[in-house]
Amino acid sequence: SKISEDQLFYCLQRGLSGEEATALIVNGFVRDVLQQLPMEFAVEAQKLIAISLEGSVG
Repeated sequence: SKISEDQLFYCLQRGLSGEEATALIVNGFVRDVLQQLPMEFAVEAQKLIAISLEGSVG
């Protein structure tokens, strides 16, 4: 699903950049899944998510 404009607006109004807001929202969605993975996989998955989000806003 897509990140809603309302979610982004809320974060932007609190001083986050678009990239920070997107990362915060996406990480909120995947946190529960990552916690179920073995630590080494969770760390790698988090790195891949961060890489895929770089420059995704704008």
